[in-house]
Amino acid sequence: MKRLLNSYLCLCCAWLAGGFGAPAAAADNVFFSGQLMDQTCTLEPGSETRTLDFEDVSQQELYREGRTASKAVVLNLLDCDSSAGRTEVKVTLGGHESQQIQGFLELDSGSPQGLVIGLEDAAAQPLPLGRAHSLGRISQDGKQSVTFLAYLKALPNALREHSIGKGPLAASLTFTLSYE
Repeated sequence: MKRLLNSYLCLCCAWLAGGFGAPAAAADNVFFSGQLMDQTCTLEPGSETRTLDFEDVSQQELYREGRTASKAVVLNLLDCDSSAGRTEVKVTLGGHESQQIQGFLELDSGSPQGLVIGLEDAAAQPLPLGRAHSLGRISQDGKQSVTFLAYLKALPNALREHSIGKGPLAASLTFTLSYE
């Protein structure tokens, strides 16, 4: 008991002497800076959620061509201000990426097997998921639109094995716009 009391007494003395007190304040070593700016454009209400209907797709077309024709996804921008200095519009696309073809969007479970969604710009250049891609420049003040394209692509093994499924399909994609 005497030993426990001595240990307790030593701890109290150390605490009173400052040994277990608050840590000493360090000199400032994190600094923040930045520039507050207006947005270059705002997204038109209703443009933040889109539904793209591939309509009826022929399996024969997929077996013959390996993909469908592209369909446009148009994002309408309002209140664009080209004097803001950041006129390049970039999009970053996100979603559940295919394990079989990197950069392509996987279909939701319950959708036909053997298909993914490809994304491309107006010049048919791929827009892989997870990276920022330029969609053009703000060329005028006011209203403007930017476009990217989507298409269905048959997976190589589904083409080889002639195993593209049938039925309704669905997938979800997110987009983030930025300006440089």
